[in-house]
Amino acid sequence: MSDTGALEGPRYPWKEIPGSSHDVLLSRINALGEGLAVLDVGFGAGHLARRIRSRCRYLAGIELDPDAAREGAGFFDEPVVDDVVSGLGGPWREPFDVVVAGDILEHLPEPGLALARFRPLLKPGGLLLVSLPNVANVTVRFGLLFGRFPLSDRGILDRTHLRFFTRRTGRELLERHGFAVIGETPTAMPFELALPALGRPPLAGPARTAARLLAAAWPGMFGYQIVYEARLAVMTFPALSLVIPAYNEEKRLPVALARIADWLGSRTPALPSEVIVVDDGSSDRTAATAEKTAAGLGLTFRVIRLPQNRGKGAAVRAGVLAASGEHVLVTDADLSTPIEEVDKLLAAGAPVAIGSRGVDATLVKERQSLFRVASGKLFNLLVRLLVVSGIRDTQCGFKLFSRDAAGEVFSRATVDRFAFDVEALLLARRLGYRIAEVPVLWFNSPDTRVGLGGGLEAFAALFRIRWRVSRTMRARPAPPQG
Repeated sequence: MSDTGALEGPRYPWKEIPGSSHDVLLSRINALGEGLAVLDVGFGAGHLARRIRSRCRYLAGIELDPDAAREGAGFFDEPVVDDVVSGLGGPWREPFDVVVAGDILEHLPEPGLALARFRPLLKPGGLLLVSLPNVANVTVRFGLLFGRFPLSDRGILDRTHLRFFTRRTGRELLERHGFAVIGETPTAMPFELALPALGRPPLAGPARTAARLLAAAWPGMFGYQIVYEARLAVMTFPALSLVIPAYNEEKRLPVALARIADWLGSRTPALPSEVIVVDDGSSDRTAATAEKTAAGLGLTFRVIRLPQNRGKGAAVRAGVLAASGEHVLVTDADLSTPIEEVDKLLAAGAPVAIGSRGVDATLVKERQSLFRVASGKLFNLLVRLLVVSGIRDTQCGFKLFSRDAAGEVFSRATVDRFAFDVEALLLARRLGYRIAEVPVLWFNSPDTRVGLGGGLEAFAALFRIRWRVSRTMRARPAPPQG
């Protein structure tokens, strides 16, 4: 239970309060008996670990803060100092009976990605324990009546919270990412911390009792935190997620979506799919047009809206991390590579399969200008020399990732603009994923979004990508082939 959100250490003490979220988490673990394998996500100074150490056969944990980790590491068989998403890769020596995420998910930019990573870590029948602050608590509602939403150093409106949840939206988050919620326990406001005047005798006893009764009777209104107990749900994933980054594409998207719908409808057997359009802060009606078109075509579809234009890399990252398919295809709104070519990428059988214009020139049906061709060849030469060797074409906008590869690669990606392809391929290689370069049909679109400035920015980004990834990541051995 990390010091990013959990009340522990010199800033956030462990809550020795009956019925607090810490007390509920501890009681749920104690009720499971002994000989447990437990993963404590965000273990902080080890306050939970020291209380459950005696009943754990195997106790592992992840903590971002190295100072807190040094204090708590001694209670763990396997302490990992890393961020939550990266650290969930282990090394763990066995699956877990219990995964605990106490006051963690609200601090993550993509809590759903962490939940997706929890799934393979749990044994069949294993238990996920999550505590989340309830932003619909009466104290927050009362403040909003007077136009106040005061951030603070602790509590529901902790200034480090990136996501806010109600009782319902917390449950929906878990269910959306493959968990069946089997229990919800609302906790009462900790007056000893939030309102010290009510936490002292003679008011402490009556105030605590009243708060517990109100939280139990009306958890959505009076619950301070909600502790969720969840197990793995049986999920059916689509076979393919298609991610389309879009900036001011209201004219081209209807054509692209119609072609995708025709292709999906003609397949035998059917290919269960979802289509995700990421509107990258468009100034036209990209999102509304996409939604209307997809509804008329009967596609399984959703739009992700970025509030401002951040770049193609940011849009692709948002779409890929939201995808749930067994495979994730990234393709452009102009469908320069026809959607039918995805069968070639699937047939390659690689965790990462990329469409290429550099393997078979006869498949390039409409060529770019001499300047674009020359600059593209120079760029790819620099990519091979500086960043990712052996790949002839990193910039074709038609790439397929397995679900595991997509999650691992794009959770680490940082480049928002056009050099994101190079970063993604370098990350995939450092993570040990095999990359297959597959020749595909390609038609030049004259309405390109890459100007001279974007090209120069991409050239400069190569050096930053090489430096950042080599500095922060050790290469993972590739799995044996065959």
